[in-house]
Amino acid sequence: MCAGYTAERMQLPPLEQPPSYPGYTTPTVPAVTMDTSGEVLSGGVIHTAALEGVRAGEMKRLALQYGVDCRDQGGRTPLMYAVLGNQPKMCEQLIKLRANIDVKDSSGQTPLLWATFLARAEVVRVLLKLVHTLERVSQNCLCS
Repeated sequence: MCAGYTAERMQLPPLEQPPSYPGYTTPTVPAVTMDTSGEVLSGGVIHTAALEGVRAGEMKRLALQYGVDCRDQGGRTPLMYAVLGNQPKMCEQLIKLRANIDVKDSSGQTPLLWATFLARAEVVRVLLKLVHTLERVSQNCLCS
């Protein structure tokens, strides 16, 4: 927050609970469980790499070895881990490797929904840019 600005000074209203909608439950952020060596227990090597952000060549090798849409026990893919780790460049790398951006985890959330829920602005921008690009390419293919 900027220096000198407080909620009292700006006279912001108190936060309220968001409205509830029938059939909708607020997602809970998945815990990324790690053991004492720092290895992700709920995922695998590729999930850890996406969470922490590795070089493009290393991620390409891991994607070829494990699959770019490899899922952990919660149904999360490396792209979702990149979102959880706030790694926009990793998201771009995974998308270039053809990661599925529409995949849902076991709680029904997509990478874009997680990025929005967690307020990962740069990651949201990367994902939306890709969606826009794919729509434009799709329209050009259909019109030809």
